[in-house]
Amino acid sequence: MAADKQQRDGELALATRQLAQLQKLCRTLQAERTSLLAQLKAEGAAKTGGEGGASVISWFLREESFIFVLCKLIIQH
Repeated sequence: MAADKQQRDGELALATRQLAQLQKLCRTLQAERTSLLAQLKAEGAAKTGGEGGASVISWFLREESFIFVLCKLIIQH
C-alpha cells in the first residue's frame, strides 16, 4: 500500500512538472504569435498603404488557432 502511494506521488510529481513545461511553452508560443502578427500587420500596411496583409493574417490565424486553443486549455489547468 505504501509503495502504491509512493508510485502515485511520483507520477503526480512528473505530471505536474510536465504541465508546467507545457504551460511555459504555450506562453512562449503565444508571445511569439503576437509578435509575428504585429510584424505581419506592419509589413502589410507598409506595402499596400494600410489595407494589405489581411489575407496572410487570416490564413495565419486559421492555421495556428487550434494550437493556441489547446495552449489556453493547458494553461487553465
